[in-house]
Amino acid sequence: MRILVVGATGPLGRALVPRLVESRHVVQEPAGADLRAHDLRALVRGCDAVVAGAVSPATTRRLLHAAVGCGVRRYVQQSFAAIYRDGGDSWLDEDAPIEAAERRSDPCRSVIETEAAIRQVDPQTLGWTILRGGPFVGSGTRQEALIDRLRSRRAVIEGDGSNYLSPVNVADMAAAVAAALRSAPAGSTFNVVDEPLRYSDYVDALADLIGVERPPRAAVRRRRESRRCTNAAARAALGWMPRHSIWPSRVDLLAVPRR
Repeated sequence: MRILVVGATGPLGRALVPRLVESRHVVQEPAGADLRAHDLRALVRGCDAVVAGAVSPATTRRLLHAAVGCGVRRYVQQSFAAIYRDGGDSWLDEDAPIEAAERRSDPCRSVIETEAAIRQVDPQTLGWTILRGGPFVGSGTRQEALIDRLRSRRAVIEGDGSNYLSPVNVADMAAAVAAALRSAPAGSTFNVVDEPLRYSDYVDALADLIGVERPPRAAVRRRRESRRCTNAAARAALGWMPRHSIWPSRVDLLAVPRR
């Protein structure tokens, strides 16, 4: 399969592209200047699938137009579970309500607008799939910045930390993209998350793991937004499941620079 990978830079790109190449796919990764070109069909032509990461809604619409015009079969869009409304302690599946775009700040507003653009395309014409990932953990992710703050005693938990977090190892997100390319039903949306846990439990366990003091709590007027997402649909439809730990290994910890 020839796959155009657009905007999946950083940790996801580093996990995804080698995985696709190892599976004998031909991967194209355009430069930023290529995406600003007037006509994207030159990039899309000859591709069987497009994988889109964090690109603007305007670029998404142009990619979709080019993909439909060039007869691309599959389109996989990276999205984020952060667009769900605060769910408290309730489980959030793919039908849980999301915020209106105008009520959210960037980057969530862009993500919501991107999803809306994709849903305007007939999935029988272009077999699109949306993957709503949780906060990435693992090598090269923001988890490393949190480890740095814990080590330097700059980390603080706002409120009591009872809000839910639904993380996913970036390697598992890459596996979900590969699974979607193989077999996702056209017009489908999936949460790609590991087992949710309360934010305070996550941060405290991370502090214990690296052998530092647990961070203090800070009084706030309202609890942080809570998203307790379920991955049941992805497990059933894609045969996907988390296989990488959300906790850093000793090797990972050694790779995190100390400041």
